Amino acid sequence: YEVIKSARNLRKQFNLVPSAEVNFIIKADDESRREFLTGETAAISRHIKAASLKIDSAFKPLHPMPSEVTPLGIIYMELDKSYIDFEKEKVRIQKKIDEANRVLENISKKINNEKFVANAAPAIVEAEKVKYGEMQDELAKLKDILNFYSES
Repeated sequence: YEVIKSARNLRKQFNLVPSAEVNFIIKADDESRREFLTGETAAISRHIKAASLKIDSAFKPLHPMPSEVTPLGIIYMELDKSYIDFEKEKVRIQKKIDEANRVLENISKKINNEKFVANAAPAIVEAEKVKYGEMQDELAKLKDILNFYSES
């Protein structure tokens, strides 16, 4: 299940239309996991709408590829210009990065404002700090996605 969930997350992160059939590679952690995944290839492929699914314990990407770590190994997704408009996606992701930077700047102003920290309830201040950390994580993901489009 985690492999399917991770593949779907990758598709979502890269804004792939549901009908796009994508190539995936899973680098299995060990021989028993490779054997299990090989036996489940057809079912996994169907659930993740894979054009192809390769199980390769020795796989090493030649260039940066979107990936996620799962309990069974690392799943990689090939980006293909036949179903992704890279320039359009770079513009879309850059807009999201700009918005995330604006949000981070606003939160930073709040949590660094002595009057806000002194007057706000501690739970509110803590919530803003948590939101700041979450936005930093989101911004890092967006930058990684932009890099994939720029390097592909």
